[in-house]
Amino acid sequence: MVGYYAVQTVVRKTKLTFLDSSSEFYEEKFRMAHPSAFGKYLRDRREQEKMSLRKVAARLEVSHVYLGEVERGVRGPLPEKHWNRLVQIIPGLTIKHLRRMAILTKPIRFNLAEAEPPYQDLTLAFARRMEKQDLSPEALSEILKLLEQEAKDE
Repeated sequence: MVGYYAVQTVVRKTKLTFLDSSSEFYEEKFRMAHPSAFGKYLRDRREQEKMSLRKVAARLEVSHVYLGEVERGVRGPLPEKHWNRLVQIIPGLTIKHLRRMAILTKPIRFNLAEAEPPYQDLTLAFARRMEKQDLSPEALSEILKLLEQEAKDE
């Protein structure tokens, strides 16, 4: 069966889901059921500053309905064209954190069935360890260093 694995990071939790060819609406369904890292970060910061959704939306010149959907994960992250203004409106927000949360919100898709067996084994082993979250900080650091070094060498 040809299918895809999707890894979705939602506020420090990762979900690995097998998608078959009938899963064309996966991304929209997943977002509606799971608040996004971007939306949660935005809402938490806004509420911490005691700012209303309507006030922030008005200052961004977007509808409050749209901004609420972004916060709930019904829509994807707010487009980058709004980020500079958003950082000015809500104290404590940073472009760096917005970028990271936007990246964490988007599913990572790849066709595991087309990968070579060693990559399949690595992906499945990594996904299982991610699910358990049982790697030591030292092991995580070493794995990350190895992967980042390999990417630099390319």
